[in-house]
Amino acid sequence: ATPISIITGTTAQCRERYAGHLLGISIGAAVDTVHFPGLPVSTTQVSVGSIFGVAIARGGAGAGDSRGVIRAILTAWVTTLPLAAVMGAAGYTLLR
Repeated sequence: ATPISIITGTTAQCRERYAGHLLGISIGAAVDTVHFPGLPVSTTQVSVGSIFGVAIARGGAGAGDSRGVIRAILTAWVTTLPLAAVMGAAGYTLLR
């Protein structure tokens, strides 16, 4: 698997040098904010959320790339949670 830092650093959303740094700052701030009250947090999910935010903010320049990234992220979010729930339930049912 590719480390998330490499993915965020090379994504189409990070062509501008500062965008990669802003991703890192926003990821750290989000993880700290959510972790502070004791909530569980997935750094991968936060990283993807940060990429999503950059894609939305870019709007004009590279909008085609941004729409593709947003579409891919939304598709993953909509499909993975229910799929994981079904797989978890099936695994539990088979093994109990």
